[in-house]
Amino acid sequence: MMKVKKIVESYWEALNLSSNLDYEWDKQCDNSFLKFLDAVYYTLLFLIISYPLVGMIVLFLQNYGK
Repeated sequence: MMKVKKIVESYWEALNLSSNLDYEWDKQCDNSFLKFLDAVYYTLLFLIISYPLVGMIVLFLQNYGK
């Protein structure tokens, strides 16, 4: 039973890593992850806005560009 208890405790510790052991490292990781999410967000936002806009411009030019 003790063996099972140790295994469960080790898995529980692995799942619940204590944060703020190294505050500066945690801050750097958080900042780099937020920069990554910003890049993904702005890339997707650009694509979502530019794709229909380019389509409308092409249709406009096809219709009135004759």
